[in-house]
Amino acid sequence: MFKKIFILLNFILFFFEIPFIFSPEIKKHSFFISIAVSILACMRFVGVIGLKNERKWGMEILILVPGIMSALLIYIRNTGFFLAAELLVFFFGTLVAFFSYKQLKRGI
Repeated sequence: MFKKIFILLNFILFFFEIPFIFSPEIKKHSFFISIAVSILACMRFVGVIGLKNERKWGMEILILVPGIMSALLIYIRNTGFFLAAELLVFFFGTLVAFFSYKQLKRGI
């Protein structure tokens, strides 16, 4: 149950990240920040697919991406809804991983 909610939250955040990549807040900092946000968005989508197929690497990616994204948002001093959502997903993901990581399959 919680795993499905976690997948849905990450999927929704993926669609919020697409316009965020092209926002003026990201563009004013650097080209590399925009690239980093794009790569993290792609990694989030791959993690959603991996967790949907009940793979351990999907859960690992979906725990790492919000943590890295939160650190990146703090680095560029972009606080607000998106940072709060990333932190919420990060802590909810660690809670979900604590209870359901052993049930997931290894490998590709």
